[in-house]
Amino acid sequence: MHKKGFPIQLVQEFDEEVVKKLAELHITTCEEFIGVSNTESQRNLLMNYLKVNEHDFLCFLESAKKMVPADLVKKLAAPSDTSQFGLGAVIEDMEK
Repeated sequence: MHKKGFPIQLVQEFDEEVVKKLAELHITTCEEFIGVSNTESQRNLLMNYLKVNEHDFLCFLESAKKMVPADLVKKLAAPSDTSQFGLGAVIEDMEK
């Protein structure tokens, strides 16, 4: 199955090692990278996993954003609203 999107390996700023590590996480397109980098906690996890500093990570992110239409970047960069979904836990009556 072929993914749609702009392949990360075609972005000059992404070196071979970073591309390989992202692929291990099934992140192979700029769109996916932008989407998983939309919160500070996610960025910190990725920086740690990739073993890069914040400056380098932000350079990767800006380079990825340049490959994607601006309206899509805006959608991908915004954290998803999950307020309509429950927590998945069933809370039983505490008085029993």
